[in-house]
Amino acid sequence: MPHGRSSANGCVLGADPVPVTRFFPRHFQHTAILTLLISQPVAWAATESVSCEATESFLVSAGDAHESLIPGSLLLVDSDTRGEDPAAQPSVATTQNAIDPTDENQWPWRFGPFNFDYLRGYVGLRLGLAAPAQRMITSELELGGPSIDIDGLIGVDLGPHIGFELAFDYFEYSIRMAGLGTIGEYATYTLIPQLRLRYPLLHDRVVPYFIAGAGVGITEFNDPRPTGGMAPVFAFGDKSSLAGSLGAGIDYFIAPNLALGVEAKRIFLSGELNNPGVEVLDTDLDSWLMVAGFRLYFPETPPSSMFNGLSWPEADRYGLQPYFSFHFGNNFFLKKSVTPDLKIGNESKQLSGGSVGLNINRYLGAELVVDNYDTHIESGDGLKLAEFAIWNIIPELRVRYPVLNGDLVPYMVAGVGAGFGQINDTTLDTGPGTRITLSGRDWSPVAAAGLGVDYFVFKNVAITAESKYVYQESTFQVNGKGQDVNVSNILVGLGLRIFLR
Repeated sequence: MPHGRSSANGCVLGADPVPVTRFFPRHFQHTAILTLLISQPVAWAATESVSCEATESFLVSAGDAHESLIPGSLLLVDSDTRGEDPAAQPSVATTQNAIDPTDENQWPWRFGPFNFDYLRGYVGLRLGLAAPAQRMITSELELGGPSIDIDGLIGVDLGPHIGFELAFDYFEYSIRMAGLGTIGEYATYTLIPQLRLRYPLLHDRVVPYFIAGAGVGITEFNDPRPTGGMAPVFAFGDKSSLAGSLGAGIDYFIAPNLALGVEAKRIFLSGELNNPGVEVLDTDLDSWLMVAGFRLYFPETPPSSMFNGLSWPEADRYGLQPYFSFHFGNNFFLKKSVTPDLKIGNESKQLSGGSVGLNINRYLGAELVVDNYDTHIESGDGLKLAEFAIWNIIPELRVRYPVLNGDLVPYMVAGVGAGFGQINDTTLDTGPGTRITLSGRDWSPVAAAGLGVDYFVFKNVAITAESKYVYQESTFQVNGKGQDVNVSNILVGLGLRIFLR
């Protein structure tokens, strides 16, 4: 006979119920049934007077009202047969409306393509390239490209074949004009809810999918360039409009909660350029996006219906562990003076970066870090002259000291690498003979050292906080004369470190 808990009068609750912890979140409104299921062992132990007939009557009545609720058969057995050989026992009567838990079609949270037993949320980040589908705006104006695309996601899978997500994309094109070159930049932001149609293969490990959605796009003309004493060709081009997306991709799960993937999609969007008093020019900003990145799923443990028949190798947290990371934050320049008449802007600028690395053992690791940030070059009276962008590529040694069973990992980093500095987006143009010229593209040695801490929120994912000092000097041209500039700074950032095993 199936295992069950019996009362003194012989009532037995059947075997193999769905765990209450899985059952409750999806059917919390049925409190009476849940109260009965949870309190059943106490009630049977506390009384000898509960009759099987009364119990059966109550449960069958509940089953009539919620015929798909009871996650298993309620079995009634005469007390005289308890303890006997199951083969010798009389046939067992089940309540009407009892459910076969192996029949997925009977569960109330499965309806058409929706299967809430498959329900999991996720967040994602992807990087790639954006290229305009149509470069020419007019016979004299064109869009530059390709551009770096940053793609953020938050979504939910509602079944093996359907899901929804909110996708954010950012990319920026230069705008070029015949005879003048680059006259400005066109930043594009889109926020699009998307339907995602999935088709899991190989025990759910490989998931091709299609996406389609409609949302909003925001375009912004910025950083107008000098035009040799002429008035700017366009002064602004801010616009909000409808945006759409259509594309396809594929995900590959390297862990139950982590999928790496690639995606290609078309963004449908329009913008405008405004030359006050002259014209408002509509622009076609339809773009092709090619990106790669990850989806991080939560909760960490997948539903039992996923990855059936697939086993995952156990990771050794203190052995070889490859990983990648990304981080965002701010940088703070330590020396503001460039020349007696020029200075670095006071405002801190956004830091972004990432790394690939390897934990070698419990205490030692190594990684290759890329950081990007920029600042303004200003005149002595605070007038913005140009932007100065910095890219650093630094191999770093990471010394770790895990505590709290490895969930908290303070560490130190140090390394020597190369930095690239570039003057761009020059803005000052006061006419012939008075223009201040700034230029420069320069590689230089870089050294870095700092402290950080990892806190593991999943077995393979840690939240990271880090601060480090970066020593760096660069050279650029001021009115044609070379100028060495100390651009050493402090970097402070937060991010995620995601382990691949």
